[in-house]
Amino acid sequence: WGQVSMKGLLVAVFFFCASSVHALDNGLALTPPMGWSSWNSFYCDISEDLVKEVADFLVDSGLRDQGYTYVNIDDCWEAGRDENGYIIVDSKKFPSGMKALGDYIHSKGLKFGMYTSSGPLTCQNYTGSYGNWEKDAQSYAEWGADLLKLDTCWQDSVEDTEYSFRMMGDALNATGRPILYLCDTDELILRVNNKHQPWEWGPKQCNTARIWFDIYDDWVSTMEILDHSVNIEHAAGPGYWNDMDILTVGMGKQTTSEYRAQFSLWSLLGSPLILGNDVRKFKDEDFKIISNSEVIAVNQDLLGVTGRLTSRSTDGSREVWARPIMPRNGGSSYQLKQTLKSHNKNIKFTVDAKGKMLPACPAGNDYVNATDFSIVLFNRAAEPQRFTLHIQKDIYGNFLCCPPPMPDVTVTVRDLWAHQELGVFTNWFNVTVAPHDVLMVNMRRLTQLYL
Repeated sequence: WGQVSMKGLLVAVFFFCASSVHALDNGLALTPPMGWSSWNSFYCDISEDLVKEVADFLVDSGLRDQGYTYVNIDDCWEAGRDENGYIIVDSKKFPSGMKALGDYIHSKGLKFGMYTSSGPLTCQNYTGSYGNWEKDAQSYAEWGADLLKLDTCWQDSVEDTEYSFRMMGDALNATGRPILYLCDTDELILRVNNKHQPWEWGPKQCNTARIWFDIYDDWVSTMEILDHSVNIEHAAGPGYWNDMDILTVGMGKQTTSEYRAQFSLWSLLGSPLILGNDVRKFKDEDFKIISNSEVIAVNQDLLGVTGRLTSRSTDGSREVWARPIMPRNGGSSYQLKQTLKSHNKNIKFTVDAKGKMLPACPAGNDYVNATDFSIVLFNRAAEPQRFTLHIQKDIYGNFLCCPPPMPDVTVTVRDLWAHQELGVFTNWFNVTVAPHDVLMVNMRRLTQLYL
């Protein structure tokens, strides 16, 4: 960092070593799920027609082909239980039933997501799943559900809530249908003196777990969630992802810069990318944000290593977040040892530059000589900020260890929002970032780091 523009900067140094992520044993969510949820814009005002219109839009707009495949119905669809204890669907909102709606969604090449809560009632006082795990899971499977969000309302203790997550997860797996399991753990975090944070136990039980409270369409809410995303990246990887909550892009209460910052950071940190607005009414500038294929590619990167905060200025206004990524457009490959659980088997593999799986890294080779990184230079302040990036120390030095690096590091830098190459840089990269905005770049190292 420059001595003048970033005086007093605190740098958090960490090692980037190959890690084993012990994920839920269902073989799903090898990259963060993407799609749409009804809750943030429609709450209980949902219907069969609305869901079909959203599904049609995802296809017609091209968003499905960019990865937005899950169409998720949230709370308020439930209407009690029948004489055998099976959940009933509200026939006024969904006259054709959930099986027919699921078939329609699947006919569009999309996936069908559903909601329940772990208490006797849902968060909106509809019928919950407590004590009916197997029956409800069986119903979801018969309707063709591909995702289930389990909320945690109406439970009095941490122990009951964690028990419920386990029970529903086991019930879903027992159906034999692959159903991505989204654990909505924000109410669990709210419990007084709860030291059992979701990222500590979630990877063994869920495909995603919420890491903070519900998001709202304002800057303060976005910043609170981002601040609680620090130092938990170790939990995430193929099979399990830290969930920063539904995107607010397009809901209308923030600026284009603020929405761009949110989408960039959610993507870099490997959060699910679930749209929460009325997608049928997208403004052009908001649609351009959520359809940026270069930023989406970072979120869906096959290397599966989520972003970390590498440095922050002492006043907290300037932050650098980074993650290693697979080399783009050819180039040298590098290896990462990942351990996934899929169908009760540990799969050890590495991936090359084209995403091809290769034999596992040599024994003891736990460090990665990464060539490519995706980086977000984030300005939290209400005025423009000058960033001076020390390429070796702040990026490559944060992710590599052991031998002393060579003094000069030369890289190419590509701006993912402008879709253009910014040039070749040695040792330093300087840029001014607008208020509440980001510069998101991919950086490729051209020089060797070691003699």
